[in-house]
Amino acid sequence: MTAELFAGGLRAVVHEVLPLEQAAQAHRKLDAGEVFGRIVLTTRSFSGARDTSGA
Repeated sequence: MTAELFAGGLRAVVHEVLPLEQAAQAHRKLDAGEVFGRIVLTTRSFSGARDTSGA
């Protein structure tokens, strides 16, 4: 599995990308079971992430 990870064969499922200021909202969604995958929290200086959830 490690070899597949480093070869790019495994990808994380990203449910949503939120700004760090919405961390409390992200935790509420996780606790409520509203999330399939991960929630990514970003800072203003990071623009490399993109929301692919379609939400």
